[in-house]
Amino acid sequence: MSRVLGNEEYNRPSTLRVVKTFIESMAFDVAAEDPMVAVMVVVFSAALLRITNINALCVFTGYSHQFVSAIADNMQSNDLWRGENYEASYWLRDRAFDEHEFLEQVDVACGTVFCRDQAYETRSDPLNLVP
Repeated sequence: MSRVLGNEEYNRPSTLRVVKTFIESMAFDVAAEDPMVAVMVVVFSAALLRITNINALCVFTGYSHQFVSAIADNMQSNDLWRGENYEASYWLRDRAFDEHEFLEQVDVACGTVFCRDQAYETRSDPLNLVP
């Protein structure tokens, strides 16, 4: 099924499968059923598709609005996502993947690492909302 998301057209089932397969193939020390995998899928998908729209990420990943919103809250309060832009997605550019930076941003998305002092006060806990 091909869909248009913003100005990007993609095939949701095959693209999502590629994202999940890539994450599961990496040695991140997490099991496939670990809640962190779902957070990784959302963060990686946002960078790959270059979107931060919560509804679009829910449609793409199949995760709940509440779960994706918790991730978005943390990413926005740390200035990694601004409006519809993933400002800090440089870890996935020009056919390069910076695993360390990706995992740092996953920790930010989980609300366990903060780029700004004020972000701690507004953090959300997506791991309690696992899809």
